[in-house]
Amino acid sequence: MIGEYRDIAEFITLCRPKKIVEVGIGRDFSTLKELEKMTAANIIAVDISPSEGVLADDITRPDMDIYKGSDVIYSIRPPPELYPYLIDIARKVKALLVIRPFSLDEPPKIFKLVNYKRAVLYIIDFRR
Repeated sequence: MIGEYRDIAEFITLCRPKKIVEVGIGRDFSTLKELEKMTAANIIAVDISPSEGVLADDITRPDMDIYKGSDVIYSIRPPPELYPYLIDIARKVKALLVIRPFSLDEPPKIFKLVNYKRAVLYIIDFRR
């Protein structure tokens, strides 16, 4: 699985982001740690249940100051019912949204499916 995390991080770094936000990090810091090895970007982790190094945020009522200036917002295996909130946040800050879904989750039509090495991702690019 570590190879997939590395591939997700590599895909994100191809965008040359200055600010990255991981939404719903939980207790798995694998992708974030890979990103820290690959980029000097400002990387912020948020979760509804904060912990050391993780900011508290409920994306159904987001603190938009956290996301302002983000180039990439990503989430690893978020529940599909949170997709609309992730889309809304990314749209408002004009960021690339990257979701690593559970294997059986179907994306809304707005997403583009991207296979990058071992990583299967849904993306929407609001940066334009």
